[in-house]
Amino acid sequence: RVHGEVIFWLDWIDRVFAILFIMELAFKFGACGPTILFTKRFAIESVISLAGLASSLASLAAAGRREFGALLALRVLRCARLPMGTRHFDSLVATIGDLGPALKSLLPLIIIVFYVAAAMGMALLGGKLTRDNPCLNGTAYAGANYFGNNFNDLGSTMVTLFELLVVNNWFVFMDAGVAVTSKWIRIYFIAYYMASVWVAANIFVAFTIDAVNSKLAKLDEKAQNTVAEAPDRRPSGSETE
Repeated sequence: RVHGEVIFWLDWIDRVFAILFIMELAFKFGACGPTILFTKRFAIESVISLAGLASSLASLAAAGRREFGALLALRVLRCARLPMGTRHFDSLVATIGDLGPALKSLLPLIIIVFYVAAAMGMALLGGKLTRDNPCLNGTAYAGANYFGNNFNDLGSTMVTLFELLVVNNWFVFMDAGVAVTSKWIRIYFIAYYMASVWVAANIFVAFTIDAVNSKLAKLDEKAQNTVAEAPDRRPSGSETE
């Protein structure tokens, strides 16, 4: 009973806030005029607020059913308004945009590394990292129940390689490979580690750091130019005679 009452009041509070959001949009339109309709921020807020109001009204008309409840979650995106307009947020967005050309040249390298490593992994370890393989008994791989992360098919291999890329228990997979094959399988894991982590991942990090530093340098230069171009606003009588 208590749970039902809480849900009832939360639903009504949600509808009240949906109406307040629509009123906010109306006040902004009345204060700023039709030109605000062409701003990106107002368009995003309008879509989110109208979707929330529509879902609230639909839920009310449907006697509390939540077929449209997913639309209510869209209003959480309004939290993105908080950092908008700040220097650091603008720098972050601009930096992500500047990473586009770098990623365009780096992405083919990552795809090639993943595909070659996947093909070799399936050839060397395909069908061997399974529950019914007695060679895995007592290994950390079996103890952690990592059997879903294997090299038995392309999809599972890609997931496993991504886990190795972020160095998630890298040694566990290598030891499991040694258990089902031989110690020479370490060459495969070490080669993939060097190609993916040392080369591809570090290049991506370097691109990111370079883009951030470049953007911050441009912002500092712009701020210094603005200060230098600002007129001297000191009163004329303040000068010492």
